Amino acid sequence: MAPPPQPIESITRAAPDWADVTCVHVNEIMVDAVAVRSSGNLSRLYTLAVAYNGQEVLARERLGGKLLPDFCPERHINSGGSFCLGLNAGKGIDDATAPGWWETLSARCRGC
Repeated sequence: MAPPPQPIESITRAAPDWADVTCVHVNEIMVDAVAVRSSGNLSRLYTLAVAYNGQEVLARERLGGKLLPDFCPERHINSGGSFCLGLNAGKGIDDATAPGWWETLSARCRGC
């Protein structure tokens, strides 16, 4: 029996149309994301790093990005720059839960 996929593999497979995975590492992917706002307009281009740290999957603006602050509770950005996607949202990611993870990230990108 094959081992279960690593969370970052599931995240990569489930990447939606608005997120372009530009680089894949063992536990990290680089993503260029343009979410669609409720108005139908596109959000800004966000250059994100999505990484699995051994416990959970986290998304943050890549180094050098200038669109997002390092911390802003009103915009759901944790201290250190990772998006707050909800309690335990990045834990237990697999093929079944990865699409929901992307949906939550989309909502945060639309709100920034």
